[in-house]
This record gives sequence, structure tokens and C-alpha cells, in this order.
Amino acid sequence: MNIVPQILRNAVSGVFPVLFLSMTILSISVGLAAENEDPLAESFLSALEGATSTGQVADFARKCAEREDLGVSPLRQLKAVSGTRPLADALAAETIWKLFTMKKWNDGLCELASELLDSPDPAAVAYADWALSIRTGWENSSETVPWSEELAEKPNWFAKWLTFPTERFAELDYWRVAGNYGVHHSLDALRSSTRKFMARTDGLLREILNSEKTTPEKRRVLETYRADADAVLQQIMQTEDMLTARQLYVKFRLAARKIVMANPDLDFQEILFTKRHSAHGLRNITGSQYPWTHKPGGDLCVKRGFDPEDPVRGILDGRLGPGHVHGTDLHWDGKRIVFGYAQQPVWPLPKPTHTGDAHWFFELRPQTPPLHLYEVSVDGSGLRQITDDPYWGDFEPTYASDGSIVFASDRSSRSSECGNFRADHSVINLFRCEADGSGIRMLSDNKDIDRYPRALANGLIGYTRWEYQERHFTEVHAFWTIRPDGTYAEAAYKQHIKVPWGLRDVRDIPNSNRYIAVATGHHTLAYGQLVLFDLLGGPNDASRMTTLTPNITTGEGPSVKNRVPQGGLVENVGRYAGPHPVSETVFLASWSGCIPAHNGRLGGDTQFAIYLVDVYGNRELVHRERILSCDFATPIKSRPRPYQIADGRILANAPAQSRKEMQTANSEFPHPICYVSDVNVGLPKEEQGKARYLRIMQRVGWPMDQEIGAMRWAPGNAWEQIFGYWAWAPAREVGTVPVEEDGSCWFYLPSNLPVYFQLLDENRLEIRRMRSHITLEEGESRGCIGCHETRAQVVAPQPGKLPKAFLHSPMTPQEPEWGSENLLAFETHIQPIFDRHCITCHGPGNPDGPDAPAAKMNLTSEIDPTTGMMRSYSTLFPHGKKSGSMVSTEENMLMVSVSNKHSGAEISQVRQFGSSRSRLIRHLLDDPEHAQEVRGKMSEEEWIRLVTWVDANAPYYDTFFNRRDPENPIPSRSIRKTFPISYYHQNTK
Repeated sequence: MNIVPQILRNAVSGVFPVLFLSMTILSISVGLAAENEDPLAESFLSALEGATSTGQVADFARKCAEREDLGVSPLRQLKAVSGTRPLADALAAETIWKLFTMKKWNDGLCELASELLDSPDPAAVAYADWALSIRTGWENSSETVPWSEELAEKPNWFAKWLTFPTERFAELDYWRVAGNYGVHHSLDALRSSTRKFMARTDGLLREILNSEKTTPEKRRVLETYRADADAVLQQIMQTEDMLTARQLYVKFRLAARKIVMANPDLDFQEILFTKRHSAHGLRNITGSQYPWTHKPGGDLCVKRGFDPEDPVRGILDGRLGPGHVHGTDLHWDGKRIVFGYAQQPVWPLPKPTHTGDAHWFFELRPQTPPLHLYEVSVDGSGLRQITDDPYWGDFEPTYASDGSIVFASDRSSRSSECGNFRADHSVINLFRCEADGSGIRMLSDNKDIDRYPRALANGLIGYTRWEYQERHFTEVHAFWTIRPDGTYAEAAYKQHIKVPWGLRDVRDIPNSNRYIAVATGHHTLAYGQLVLFDLLGGPNDASRMTTLTPNITTGEGPSVKNRVPQGGLVENVGRYAGPHPVSETVFLASWSGCIPAHNGRLGGDTQFAIYLVDVYGNRELVHRERILSCDFATPIKSRPRPYQIADGRILANAPAQSRKEMQTANSEFPHPICYVSDVNVGLPKEEQGKARYLRIMQRVGWPMDQEIGAMRWAPGNAWEQIFGYWAWAPAREVGTVPVEEDGSCWFYLPSNLPVYFQLLDENRLEIRRMRSHITLEEGESRGCIGCHETRAQVVAPQPGKLPKAFLHSPMTPQEPEWGSENLLAFETHIQPIFDRHCITCHGPGNPDGPDAPAAKMNLTSEIDPTTGMMRSYSTLFPHGKKSGSMVSTEENMLMVSVSNKHSGAEISQVRQFGSSRSRLIRHLLDDPEHAQEVRGKMSEEEWIRLVTWVDANAPYYDTFFNRRDPENPIPSRSIRKTFPISYYHQNTK
């Protein structure tokens, strides 16, 4: 068989007569079948007689996968006839590619793919390149890098792939999109695709021609470019030869590229980007913040020009040692870069980092330096370190408008409530520091996670808040904003929108009211769809969100279907990341076409490359590395300084001063003041006027330290329903304040404490519950109108009417009798009430005997062997009538009604759950005999304790697990913590 190519070459060169050539081809075709008797080889050859299809290729790949050699032999036989059957190369390359997407490869297939890089068929070249990208990317997605450009002894196929000309990278990319739609199998499909791309380019062209930035000279150049592209399009319409059409398609796309790149909005010459290995470990909003998330390698880079072959220079050039960049921001002067960096002097680490098992993380922390912040000039000078905590990591920095640096960090010393029982995930929140690293303090205090901060043009910091307070952990990954001083944190968008699950890496679009973000899932990195949205319809208007990539999925959960009016991008494979707006319609972004994509937790989203994309559907490759990923592309140019917002905090003992002065050690800020002008706004008519109290609560995050690690509150795995754990975290009452007759209240709050509110009626029963939380800074004064979870609109107070609460000084919340520093717990706070008032009837000691109806409702403190908890608690939560399950949150919540912690992002309704819906509470109030007991014998404190516990979702434990007790290898619930609250307040003028 090896003589076939030579025979064909000799024939074409005229060595043999034409007649002999035809006879030779016939004898070879017969000989292939006769000599090899390979049915698959015959099937390949037969397929060339007609039009192939993607379905046919998939069938060939499945048959190859069943063979020991994965089909190397028949594929080589197929390639051997490409001299006379020009489409054979593409069929062979596409079959190899399909095999590789199934993770079926060997060196023989790679060698064949490298040979196909020389094919005259651009589709074959693209599929061969894509296949080799898949193998190298996937096998590099663990701790090790078997395929590196520094590899001493490279296989021939790998060496050849590494030296493929970069100036042809754009050509390869065109076929990654077109080929995935199968347009290369049909002339009609290829012609249709060409016309559609011409229409997309024309859409952008019209915008460019209408731009005031477009000079007359540029218009003439664009007209020439358009004529050139149209001339190639006409050639494609006329040719009947598929190979010629494929070659012309590349020529057409390159001609159209000139139009895209002539956009006057590309008013910069250099692009800043990050080059590093793709993340190889846990794919999750939590778990991707560690120094071992990426392998060491890469650099901060500057690319000059927009073509793949244009030069790139490294900025760090190894000066920080082995490691990787973890978040960047370019200063508005266009000259400085702040970035996070993980120094990784030892790699790989002694424990696995690619499995997603967070139970190793406690052991790994002392063995590798944490992430720190650094700054450097674009020209490479002035490299300096900003933060240096020895244990906690700092990353994802952004330059705030006041000159400070806002960044994400796990300095909060808390553990995520996610993952399995062995996990030691840290919680990420926002912090700030001065440019020199001094004055570090927390800006946000979320028991879950706040990260991806970005300075917005309006002076605010935009970020992603993941919270699951009595909700499922998947749906609420919303876009929030906060001032650089930490005041006025606000849910800006998607707090109660179910699709998509998450918005990450949000950036505002210059000279626009719109934002661009990555729409993604929960068990994902910041990869997924590109979406645009604005805030004009309020924080929960899903119709204001459109997608730029309608055929790309989020990776987990539902995807946005409402596409941009201009149509958007057409590719239906891969993931996008790191968008950066160039204009309102044009963006830089990264895309990975590696297949298979991640499966939600681990996978092969590797080799991200940088693209220029627009809403019309044009996508042009700017830069691609063969091994490393490229992301966070940013135009290097100056921009207006973000709006400078005055400090929102009030000094207790001084008039307004500069921010620097406000940071001095002698400055004292009062505790924040919160006010509600009318709690009745937002309530249905029948509930208005019934509110008497506002209860202030906190869901307390799980502690974490360097000695014990995560101190988990719940046993088992986070995704499981576990009896007795109806919420994700324990709760405590901070205090209660009265509501005036007109619905107003005005009160102090502890500073830097995440709280939520419960509106209560005259019996202290819950009317409505907030299932989110807010944190107020020292000196912050903040208010709202109405009872709601997310502010959808602002309601103006009635002219000339001062809320009654404002007629007196702010009130200090009345702390509960049992102490605001203590967590609520059944054994501590509720069973004593049952012992004192209930067990005489509700227990075996009932005077009418143990079989009496009241006795069967056992409220005694004996231990239920089924749950390990007191019998009384099990009685309050009986088995579901339908399922028999101990944890069916809808069926079982009869005696005590709790919210479903696995519910979605929807807004909580009035008296939806809690004390108002609990049969236990209603019976105590409505049954005459029990009502007499409540009024005559139960103290007011006991009643308040009971209904507060119910409204806290009926927690059983107020202690945390110690999983690293040197004297007890079995995890024990032995950690009891208190959380003191102190108020400092002073009236300010």
C-alpha cells in the first residue's frame, strides 16, 4: 500500500500515460478490498462516491473505536486515495476528530493527523489540528503536563503540530465553526453559510459606515474590502467542485476579516492578556480560588496587533518564580496592572489537586504559598508586592475609583457550607486596601461567596454574590454592586431570576447602560454563554437579558434563549470566558473549543484563545497558544477615571473629611442606622397595618481556622436533605424593634454583620421573611420602603409626611432574653418549654395512659434512636404521608412549617412558612385549652423563644463539628461558639 501515493504522484507528473493511470487507480481500488478485505475501509471508499454527512462520520468513528487500532489502518487506506479522491483527507480527518471527542486516540492516529496538516483541503487541516488540540488539552488537564513545548523528546506528530504556521490559525478557526455544522459536506450548505457570513459582516459594516469615527478614506478602503469579499462569494456560488469551494471559503472569510478589523472602535494597538494553564481541579464558584487551581506556567502578556502571528511579549518573564496569574485589572491610565499571583515553587503537590476532593485542601495550604497581589507597569518596570498574608489568599483585584484596590480574599476565616463532609473550602468575600497594601479591611460579609469584583464607570464595584440562604445553592449567583468604601451593597440584577443560574465576570459597557457577563452554572468555572443585560427594568426583569451566543450552553443548568436582536454568534460548541467590551456591539472574549467540554465538575475546557466578537455574529481569532490558555484580554489604552463617590460613612466626632483621614486609628464611626419608612408597602391589603415588630436575624457562617479547618454545622453532604437541617447554617436573633402605627421604624444595627429581617404581627408571628441578607458598614445610614426581598422600585414618601419613627432617636434592638450572642437550638431553647408545659399530657406519663391521643404526640426528651435527636423533635417532623421520607420538606412541615432550603430563586410570599403556617403555633393560639395554657402559664419570653425558633427554620444544634481533634479521631460536635454583639452609637449632627 505504501506505493500508492508514489504511483499517483508519478502519474500526475506525467511519468505514466493517462490510460495507465486510470487502470492503475482501478486496480488499486480493487486491490485495497482484495488485499485487506477490510469492510470498514470499503465503507470509507464507498462513502466517497456520494455526499458524506456528520451522521455518517459519527458512525465511522464508532466503528473505528471498536477496533484495537482505533481504525488507523482503514483511515490510512482512505488517505492513500486522496490524490484522486480529493475529499478523502477531510473524511479521514473528521473521523479522527470525532474519535478524539470520544477520548479515543493513540499515537498512530496522531501521526496520521499530523500528516493531514499538509492536506490541500482546509477542512482536513482544521479537523486534524482540532483533534491534536483535544488530545493535548485533555491529557494536560491534570497535575502534570505531558505535552509541553519544552518537552525534550517530542514525537514527530507533536513536533510538527507545534510548528504549524501561526498565520494559518485564523483559517483553522473558521472551519472549527463551519465544520461543526457540517457545511463542508454539501455545496448548498457551504454556499448558504457563506451568504450568512456576508450578511453578518454587512451588519457590522453598516455600523462602521454610520460611525462618526469613520473617515472618508476609511470608507473607500471598506468599499474595496466589501467588493473583494463579494467577488470571492460569487466564485463560491459558481464552482461545482467541493475542494475548490472549501478553499474559496477560507479566502472569503479572510477577505471579510479585513472589514471586521477595520472597525474604528479598535482604537488601540496592544492587548493585555493572561497566559496560563487551564484550571485542572474543582470546577465551582467555590474551590477555584486556590493557588493549586492552575499548574505553574504562563505570564502576563502584551500582544501588539490583532492577527494571530503578531508578536507577544511577557511582562513578568519569570521574575516571580514558577506560578500563575490569578486575576488582573488595567489601571484607567493604561500604564499599570494589578494582579493576583500564585507562587508555586514545588509542583506537583503531595496531594492530588485534580480530583475535586476538597478534603485535601487543609493539608495543602501549609505546603504552598497563598495568592498575593502585585502591581507592575505595562512596560515591565516597577514590579512590587502589595499583600503578603502567610495563610489566606488575595486575588481578582480591581482598581477602585478612590485609588484603593478592591479584591477577593478568603481572609474572612469561614468555611463554605457546600461540598461533602470532609471538605475544607474557604469562603471568599471582598476586601480593600490602599495602593501600598495598607489599611486592609473587609468590604462585604457574605456567609457564602462574593467574588469577581470589577470597578464600574459609575464608581461602584460590581461583583458576583452567591448566596443560598434558605434557598438551593444553584440558582442565586447574582450581580451586586457596592461602593468602594463598603457601603450601599445592593442586589443589582438576577437575585430572583432563575435563568441562568449564575452571572460572573460582569463588566459595564462604555457609554452605555448595559453590561456583559458570562452566564454559567454553579459547579462550573466562569465559562459559558456571553450575555448582555441592563437594569432599566429593575433587578428582576429577565426580559432585559439577551445572549450573544445563543447556541452555547452555560455548562450547568438552563441557558439564556433570548438572543440579541442582531442575531449573535453561531457556534454551537465550546465555552466563552473573560469578556471585555470594546464598544456596545464589539467585544474581546476567550473561547475554548475543546471537546468533550467539562461535565460540571471536572473536564477539558482547555486552550482558550482570544477573539474579537460582535453582536452581528462575526468572530475573528486574535491570539492562540498551542498549549496554554489565553484569557482576560484587555485593550491597553487610557480611559476616563471612574466616578469618585464620596465616602458613605459618617464620623462620630468630626465633620466630613477625606478618605485618608477617615482611616486614621483615632477616627470613630457610629454603628450604622437602618430605617424603613413603611413596612406595609408591598404587603397585600389584608396584611397592611398588622405589623408590630421587626425581628433582626443572622444566619451564622461556619467558622474556619488554621488549626481545625472547617467547623461544619451539618453532617453529610451539602446536596443531601438531612433530617433536622432545614437550613444551611445556624441562626441567632440579633434583636427586635417595634414598628410604628404608620409602618415606620428606625434603629441601629451592629456594623459589618450580615443580617436579614422578619416582619412580625402582634403575636410575634412571622408575616414575611427576607431570605437574603445585607451588611452595613460603620457609619452607614441606609433605609428602604416596604417589605420585600429585593428592591424592585423606589416608592417616594408622601409629601409633608414625616414617618413617626423619625420623631425619636434610632432605637437599639431589644436583644432576646437568651442572649443575642447565642445560636438558637432545640435542646437548649425549646425542650425546656416542653418539659415545663407539655409533657404531662404529651408523653408516656399522660394521666389517661400512654395510648391516649395526646400521649402519642410525644414531646419528651428521650432520644429517638432513628434520628439520634430528642423524641419531641421527631414528633414535630413526622414521616411524609406520601413518600414515608423523614426529610420531605413539603409533606412533613405540618406541625412546624419551615422554608425549603432547596427551593429556587423566587421571591418569598407573605406567611408562606414559619410560625404563621405551623400547626403547633396555630393550635397553641386557636385551641381554647392550649390558648389558656399559653396565656396563663407560659411566659412572654418562652412564647417569643418558641416562635423565634420556628421562624429560624427549627434548628436542632448550636454546636459545630471538630473533625481534627487529636484525642478523638471520630468527628465530634464539640465546638460551641458565641458571637458577641456590641453597639457603639452616638447622635450625629
